[in-house]
Amino acid sequence: MIPLCHRIKSDGKRCGSPAMRKTSFCYFHSRPRRKPKARPIPPAWPLKLPQLDDHTAIRLALTQVFNALSSSAIDAQQAGRYLTGLQLATRLLDSQTPKLRPPRPHLPRSRRRPSLDQPAGK
Repeated sequence: MIPLCHRIKSDGKRCGSPAMRKTSFCYFHSRPRRKPKARPIPPAWPLKLPQLDDHTAIRLALTQVFNALSSSAIDAQQAGRYLTGLQLATRLLDSQTPKLRPPRPHLPRSRRRPSLDQPAGK
């Protein structure tokens, strides 16, 4: 009588293939199976960034991203995503902030400084 493989399938039945010599399993079931490496699942948002509503908050967030990258809390790809988001936040903030120029003094003509080309009395 030929020995059969001892492997029990998921449906509860035995494999039924002939077992190899000096083993209790067939060729297919005697091969070592490589299990996929279990990669640690990083948290979705490992950094707690401040609300990006001004340039100071963006600078603080940049510091947090660089610190997390240097301590290997995030990898370079994640840091790139954070930095791209911070760049976008900076551009949006710059486009919404009006450029304030100091007001030009409005002096009457008589009080303006005389030109160097004209004599002082005219």
